[in-house]
Amino acid sequence: MKDGLNVQSALPKIPASYLTGARTLCLLLLIALLGGCTLWSNNQPNGGTTTHQMSFTPHQLNAGPLLPAPLTGWRSVLSGVSLTIEPGISGASGSGLLGLVASGARAGRVAGCALPAVSAGAFPVPTAPVFILSDDAGLTWSAHAVTGAGRTNNCTVVADTQQPDTFVINVTNQPRIGNVPPVAYVTMNAGQTWGQLFYGNSSDVYVIALTKGVALAYISSSALPGVAPSGLAEAALTPTGRSDTWHAVYQTIPGLQNPTNSFETVAMDPSDPSHLYVAMSTGAFGVTVYATTDAGVTWQSMLRVSTAINVLLWTATNHKVFLEVYRGQDAPYQLYYSANSGGAWNGIATHYRDGGESIYSSPSGRLVSVTVQSASVPQSPTASGTSLENFFTLDPTTGVYSLLGIYPFGSGVQLGVVVDGPTPTLFFGDNIRTLPPA
Repeated sequence: MKDGLNVQSALPKIPASYLTGARTLCLLLLIALLGGCTLWSNNQPNGGTTTHQMSFTPHQLNAGPLLPAPLTGWRSVLSGVSLTIEPGISGASGSGLLGLVASGARAGRVAGCALPAVSAGAFPVPTAPVFILSDDAGLTWSAHAVTGAGRTNNCTVVADTQQPDTFVINVTNQPRIGNVPPVAYVTMNAGQTWGQLFYGNSSDVYVIALTKGVALAYISSSALPGVAPSGLAEAALTPTGRSDTWHAVYQTIPGLQNPTNSFETVAMDPSDPSHLYVAMSTGAFGVTVYATTDAGVTWQSMLRVSTAINVLLWTATNHKVFLEVYRGQDAPYQLYYSANSGGAWNGIATHYRDGGESIYSSPSGRLVSVTVQSASVPQSPTASGTSLENFFTLDPTTGVYSLLGIYPFGSGVQLGVVVDGPTPTLFFGDNIRTLPPA
C-alpha cells in the first residue's frame, strides 16, 4: 500500500528534546499603508476612550475598481502589502499563521494585522500593529488599535473558528528565536478591547490555533513540565488575557524523547479544541502524523509519509485534515486529504513531485493552487521580476485541478487567503478576486 492511503494519521514536528526546531516557514503579513495621518479611537476596558494616531485613513483599506487586462477580474486592496518569511511553529499556505486570516465562524469575514508603513532608508521602522476587519470579503474595512501592543516589524492574526468576534494578535520580530519573545493579545469583541495573554507570570506566548475560546499556544517558560522549558499548552481565554486553565499537551507525543526526531507543525480541529494533530519528523526522511482527542493525554498514529522532509498541516470544517509535503523526495503524492479526522487518506499528485506547491485553503477546505508558469529576470539588484502564475481550484475528493486563469504578479512569495461565503474570494498579494461557486 502506498504512503498516505487508508493508513492511520500522524502529527507535526518539534525537535524532540526541545520544541523549538520547527523548520517550516511561516508567512507573516506586513501591510504598508501609505497616506495621510488621521486620529482613530478605540474603547478601553474601563469604558473610556483612548485616541491613537495612525498613518493611514480607513478608506485606503477599501478595495479599488476592477483592474484592466492582464489582471481582468481582480481588484487592488490593502495596497502596499509586503510579506516576510520567518521561522514559525506552523507552516505557510493552509495553516493560517499569517498577517491575514479568513474567519471560519462568520462567512465573508476577514481579519488582519496591519503595520503602518514607516521607513528609515531601506529598512522599515517598527510600528504599533493595527487590527483590521472586513465583513464583505475585503471590499471595505474597519481598523482598531491593539491596546498595549508595542512596536514591531511582524505580527500574525488567529481567528476563533467558532466565536466570530474572538481573535488573537501575535506581536513579535522573530517568533521563538533570539532575545525578542512573542507577545499575544486577545480580543473577544472584534477589536474593541484587548488583553495581553500570560502563562502564569510569563508573557512569552505565541498562539497557533483558536477554537471555542480555547487557545493552543507555544509557550517558553520554566514553569512548563517536560523535557525542556518550552512546549505546547492550551487554555480557555478571558477578555483580560489572564487564565488559570493552562495545561501542557505535548509531553506524551510519541517519539518526542528521541533526539533524531523533531516537531514539524500542529493543527486543531475547528470544532473541538481537545482534538489536535501534530506532524513529527523521524530521522532524515519521513514524517508521521499523530492525533489526540483528549488534549494530549493519549496520541494515535494516523499517517506516515516516508518521502517527506518538511510538511504543512491544517484542518477544515467537518473534520477535514490536509497534509502537504513542503519539501521532500520525488514521490507519487505530495498532498494528503482526509474527510474523517484522519481515519482514511487520499493521496493527491501536485505539479511539483518533490513538494512545495502553493496551496491555499478556506476554513471550509476549499483549495486554490498557484504555480509559476514563467518568470522574468529583474533588470537590476533593486528591481523585482514578474511571474506568470497559473491559478487553479483543486477538488481534494477527486484530485482534479480546474484552471481559474493565468495572471502576471511580482516575483517572490505572495500572501494567499481563501474566503468562504456568498461571494467566495481569493486574496493574493495585495489583490482580490471572486471565485466560482463551490
